[in-house]
Amino acid sequence: MAKLKIRHFVEKPGAPGAPPRFFWQPSSALRAAGWQQRRLVQSSPLTGDALRLAAAAEAEAINAELDRWRAGDASAGPDAARSGAANPAGLPGNQIGQARPGSVCDLIIDYKRGRRFQKLSPRTAKDYDRYLALILDWAGAEQAGGITGEMVDDLLGEIAARSQRTAQYIAQVGSACWNHGLRRDRFRIMLNPWARAGLGQTAEKGLIWPQAAIDAFTAQADALGLYSIGDAVLLNSWLGQRQGDILAMRRDQWRAGQIWITQNKTRARVALPLGLNPALKTRLDDALARGAARNPAPASIFFSERLGRAYDEHHFRDLFAEVRAALADRTPAFPLEDHLQLPQGQAAELTASGQDARQVPTMALQFMYLRHTAVTAMFIAGATEGQIAAVTGHSLKTVHTILDRYLVRTAALAGQAFAHRLAAADHAQDQTGRPGTSGEPV
Repeated sequence: MAKLKIRHFVEKPGAPGAPPRFFWQPSSALRAAGWQQRRLVQSSPLTGDALRLAAAAEAEAINAELDRWRAGDASAGPDAARSGAANPAGLPGNQIGQARPGSVCDLIIDYKRGRRFQKLSPRTAKDYDRYLALILDWAGAEQAGGITGEMVDDLLGEIAARSQRTAQYIAQVGSACWNHGLRRDRFRIMLNPWARAGLGQTAEKGLIWPQAAIDAFTAQADALGLYSIGDAVLLNSWLGQRQGDILAMRRDQWRAGQIWITQNKTRARVALPLGLNPALKTRLDDALARGAARNPAPASIFFSERLGRAYDEHHFRDLFAEVRAALADRTPAFPLEDHLQLPQGQAAELTASGQDARQVPTMALQFMYLRHTAVTAMFIAGATEGQIAAVTGHSLKTVHTILDRYLVRTAALAGQAFAHRLAAADHAQDQTGRPGTSGEPV
């Protein structure tokens, strides 16, 4: 496809194996006037030229809004101006007219003004914005009280055919938005059409890092001089935190043998006693010493050896992928420990592609899976679900779900049940002199 020549339209390469990224990028003069760079087609299922054309169409729509603003149209304007009372939801100019009283667009604007949305972390709010935009595209001009369960089912069914997880997220965000509307008389919402959407359970994906993979990945990062990548992987296999919280850890959060973290997403506060693990403490001390040797010393514990500054998520992802690719050249896969089981969805994908579901492909390793790795490792070591939640900041319900996903909790409970039955059988034999096997009642 020939290169598209559209004002302010910029295409940038994506991560290895990922599609390119598209942006509407204003000039310095437009930035000074309040216009901001916008990421295009963030949640589109399209690929290839179709994705590029969709991004171009979004850029053209923004350019049309820009032209109206230049012509003096009060309904159009830069992002900074549109974040105010005239358009608090940051809607594209061609959707402002949908915000009639009681409409879905009006509901979304009101929801985003509300305290529940305002309490979301920036990252979660950004995710919610993506799904609210899909709902806005679907029914922005419709009356919110007129959206029925049947309409929602039709939408979610269409989306679930492409991605069950996306459908579940949209249902979750839509339900939160309509719950807000239930408390506002003007929307005339009697029932939440998103509640109990009946999407069923996703065939969960994900995997556990085998300990051999953690050790090999750390050694590979060190061999490449990317000590901070190895530090982050090794530490998070014990800490089980989100990537953003790991990368944001500052030097002053390490004191008295503990790392003190306030999680960005949930605001949960955890104190993690790294000092109890000599290997982790040595690794962390070495990282702090490398930072102290720089002038000026970075405030963050983890910083890029390539750039000499704190990581952003894109640079960290790129260097993580570099280490992973180098490791995969030497070791394409790692055997999964016998007491673990991959989720059904992940195992099915491996089997369908002719791979062994008991082997974890090195190229499938992702940093976010270390969070589940830490949860399962602590449970297998004998930690209670409450103790695990105290480390990772998960709710007890989420810890329970993670353990069930990898069959760790189920296997442990089954083992306890058999142990009880065998103990009862032994007790019966002591009392009667007859064997009380598991094959007969005792």
